[in-house]
Amino acid sequence: MIGTSMITRGGIPQGLVFAEHCGCTAAQLYVAPSRAWAVPPLSEFDRELFGRRWAQGPVSEIVAHASLLLNLASPNFELWRRSTDRLVAEVDRCLELGISKIVFHPGSNADKDEAIQLISKALNEVAKRTVGVTILIENMAGQGNTLGSRFEEIAAILALLEQPSRFGLCLDTCHAFAAGYDLRGLDGYFSVMDAIEKIIPLTRIGTFHVNDSKVELGRRVDRHAEIIGGGHIGIDTFAALMSDERFYGVPMIAEVPNGEITSAPAVALLHELRAGHVPARSLPLQSAFQL
Repeated sequence: MIGTSMITRGGIPQGLVFAEHCGCTAAQLYVAPSRAWAVPPLSEFDRELFGRRWAQGPVSEIVAHASLLLNLASPNFELWRRSTDRLVAEVDRCLELGISKIVFHPGSNADKDEAIQLISKALNEVAKRTVGVTILIENMAGQGNTLGSRFEEIAAILALLEQPSRFGLCLDTCHAFAAGYDLRGLDGYFSVMDAIEKIIPLTRIGTFHVNDSKVELGRRVDRHAEIIGGGHIGIDTFAALMSDERFYGVPMIAEVPNGEITSAPAVALLHELRAGHVPARSLPLQSAFQL
């Protein structure tokens, strides 16, 4: 399952039109505005239209991405509470839409031990207040005081969860590389995967964010390259990932800057790599998506 982040300008159902335009068999979307706290109600018309378009189109799995405002690691109780309640609302929205997975960023706190306790407390509450949807912790690049740049930190959160089957990992290749995991080439790819498996079973990976990096190894800066294989990680790593049979059933989501132009060629490239074709150069960018 291969796809990209949907562009939902014009409403959530419109995101499926974009996904089909890009040749997606999987996709990711925000189920509510990502940079606003309110979760506006979803109209019955949009919910039914979304369901029909999804059922009739080529996308087999949709993954949600939680608001970028969330900070479940915050020592500020008001922000922690607001973040927890917002994640509950988004999980409920996923259930309403039939989406089975949601990805979130762990949050930021200068005290890592406190952060792990706060995140696990929030996730345990979310699990008690919701049903059905799998919640995936995304590994981070390591900017500032963000938690989750080391897989040991994510494992520590997972170990404290009361309903572990509800939770897993979203592995972002750009973030891992920026955090210092050298994924470059076949040897680098398999070495990093082996290292992760010793900390978190690879079966707990529920989604990949398949992103190349604009920055060099270990710079702890989250900057995605516009072209997969055109950044500092390189095409061989992505060829290895897309041909790794362990992950054939896991959604592979490209998150590329300027997505209206770059998403379709990114998805096409990933399909080529899954088919075993490693292009000599990246596929050309196509025209922008038009509503």
